[in-house]
Amino acid sequence: MKINRPTRYDSDDDTPRRSTRRRKIILWSVIGILALTVGGYVAWTHRSPVSAVPIFQGVRYECIRLLPTPAGNGLAHIVEIDLKAPGIELYVSPMETEALIKGWQFTTVWPWRAASTQNLAVVVNGATFGDDDGFLPWPGDLARSSETVVSRGQVSHGDPNSYLMWFDRDLTPHIETTKPPSPDALAKAYWGMAGQEVVLYNGIVGTHGDIVDARTMIACNPATKTLWLAVFENASYQLAASTLADRGATQGTMLDGGTSSTMTLGAGVQNVRRGTLLNGYRPVATVFGIRAKPLD
Repeated sequence: MKINRPTRYDSDDDTPRRSTRRRKIILWSVIGILALTVGGYVAWTHRSPVSAVPIFQGVRYECIRLLPTPAGNGLAHIVEIDLKAPGIELYVSPMETEALIKGWQFTTVWPWRAASTQNLAVVVNGATFGDDDGFLPWPGDLARSSETVVSRGQVSHGDPNSYLMWFDRDLTPHIETTKPPSPDALAKAYWGMAGQEVVLYNGIVGTHGDIVDARTMIACNPATKTLWLAVFENASYQLAASTLADRGATQGTMLDGGTSSTMTLGAGVQNVRRGTLLNGYRPVATVFGIRAKPLD
């Protein structure tokens, strides 16, 4: 009877063994790199509640934990900006010539990257958008904003579904309660970012939008010339709006949300750690940010 024995390799011909070991080493190296990357990202973005503290001149930051309710839960990161403070400047993504030539308006960018290249103290994602990202979103994809965007007086387009929050040259905030934005508002606006819903008007919270998701909200109080930028891990429109109304905001609109929702604190921030506070891994077409002087 013939007995099948395992194949033996001479010591000078162990290529199959070396090949197997090499594959295992490569596999575990890749797994280790991925684990370190994910773990490092989670550790870097992990935040805890913080009472309101100054982080730049005229800029205060706080992080609160929302009480779990059907309207939301998790952390909310809120930045309050005194638009009267010396050194405060606004920034809105400008349209790009090469994108316009190709029939688009912008190229996508990571907001944290915009914070670095544009020297922004605080930056959030902007309006909803469409792009030609194909299978995988990546910075540099051609894109166009769904809502009206104004950068240094340059108007992207008059979107019929946009409620525009805009600022004149002296940074006085205004909000349009009709859509599309009026020709008079577009003529006066030096900066502007629109949403598809006015969720806060004259201090009254709107009644629409009860779906809970990651949110980015921009709000203001024209009387005190104060601006708020906020991101929420999980919140409805009403919860987000009421949270900022409690802090003195009277007008507000919601920007793009979901995986686009993000906020980054830039270089020079004090009293809290710089970096991305929420998401930040998805490139977006437009961002809204501020520049500010460091604390004394």
